[in-house]
Amino acid sequence: VIVTIAQLDVHSLEYENCSFNIISAKYLIISYINIFSKISVLYLYVSDGPVILESPVHPVTEGDPLTLRCLLHNTKSSDLTAGFYKDGLLLQNQTTGEMIIPTVSKSDEGLYHCKIPEKGESPQSWISIRGEKALYSAMNLVGVSVGVSLTLLFIFVVLILLWFYKTNKGLKIHSAHLCLR
Repeated sequence: VIVTIAQLDVHSLEYENCSFNIISAKYLIISYINIFSKISVLYLYVSDGPVILESPVHPVTEGDPLTLRCLLHNTKSSDLTAGFYKDGLLLQNQTTGEMIIPTVSKSDEGLYHCKIPEKGESPQSWISIRGEKALYSAMNLVGVSVGVSLTLLFIFVVLILLWFYKTNKGLKIHSAHLCLR
């Protein structure tokens, strides 16, 4: 069950139209969708079943790993055989109850859930993927620019020194010939 409960202003963190009653929910999973825009919709996932999909609340950065865990209420064992689904299609079955995507890409974005045989399935959880970290990209660009600039400056200084050396060497030879005459 997905219920829209509020509009969230990320800059002021004020909630509007936020009134709801939950009587029999056992698990609440909150997800922020589109956190980079000023207004986002806050979704509340309510499940009264025993199976929970443990997933990140915030968007995952492209290139980072993603770990999803299928958990059973009141059970500490992580050795559960679970099927992991994306957009309703089975991705893989795991005997560890855990699915790892080592390097996520934009194509990994979607609705995920898991199923534990004879126990049930988790509510769907939206996994959002954002682009590469802009800070690192900008830092790489600055680093490359500084490196290229310093290399060009070094080459320019070496060329000037060679020119001075050649010019001064010619003058010394010329003045030596004048003294010998």
